[in-house]
Amino acid sequence: MGCSAVSVRKHVVVFHETTDPAWQWISHHLPEFEWVFVRAPAPGGGVLSKLARLRCAFQAARAARSADLVVSLGPGLGSALEIARRIIGVTTQHCSYYLNFDHMPYGLTRKRQALPYRMIDRFVVSSTMERSLYSAHFGIDPERIDVILWSVNPPVATDRRLVEGDYICAVGGNARDYAMLVRIARSRPHMQFVIVARPANLEGLDIPPNVTSFCNIPFSDTMAIVRDARAMALPLIATDTPCGHVTIVAAFYLGTPVAATDSTGITDYIHDGENGLIAESGSDEALRNALDRLWNDPALANRIGEAGRAFASAHCAETNYSDHVRKLLSY
Repeated sequence: MGCSAVSVRKHVVVFHETTDPAWQWISHHLPEFEWVFVRAPAPGGGVLSKLARLRCAFQAARAARSADLVVSLGPGLGSALEIARRIIGVTTQHCSYYLNFDHMPYGLTRKRQALPYRMIDRFVVSSTMERSLYSAHFGIDPERIDVILWSVNPPVATDRRLVEGDYICAVGGNARDYAMLVRIARSRPHMQFVIVARPANLEGLDIPPNVTSFCNIPFSDTMAIVRDARAMALPLIATDTPCGHVTIVAAFYLGTPVAATDSTGITDYIHDGENGLIAESGSDEALRNALDRLWNDPALANRIGEAGRAFASAHCAETNYSDHVRKLLSY
């Protein structure tokens, strides 16, 4: 009598800090695998908060003993999990997704994070620039860093319109230069601007009457604001800022044309004149001119918006991550 092969389900442990109890990352794309989710508390500044997160890291590491892959989502959780994994001797492959910093750590913080980063098996970043940046900054072998463009399902927006009339929107909190955007808005009193940001982003700014701001609103409402805008502005604070990917991809999916200041962190996404407009970094005039072009030329705005939508559909599908996990587990 011949022998038949026995199919063994792959086992994946995910260490995350998402508060939604129904959230299960990309597991719906990989139902053939067994998934275990370990949630860490939100980061805090106190010692007790750090200890609580480390305790959860040990829980994830223990769960990974019998797993085929352990995943951490975000830089802080990646280093904590790797410390726990090494202390208790877990050999399960560890992949850290979403390695991203809006402000690079230096001094003791950099040294404290660099050691566990050098031991993590693989990383996933959202831009080519980040692979070079983090490899040099933390001493990580660049061959262990994979680039996957920010990949999500098309965003779900609230059905109703939240802001009446035509406007330019700006969304997000990391590495944004909203002082620049406020100056541009002040110089264009005939145009309406809508900013969705964190309260800290707007502190100290003298907001003119043609700017409406929102803070801490639901994601679906934010997406409705992006959807209904004539254009989206992305003013970044520097030419080497690895931020804005989430916002760019959301606008792409929604067909809203984007004008951004130049940064090596977004060159994988926006191709000037094709699926977006790039303005000189730090130049009010350059970004103002780009926004004027989109505001005054509906045909251009529509062409760029549709090119962005096509780019997101072709390059930013959530299945990029599930394909990567499947590849990791095929080794």
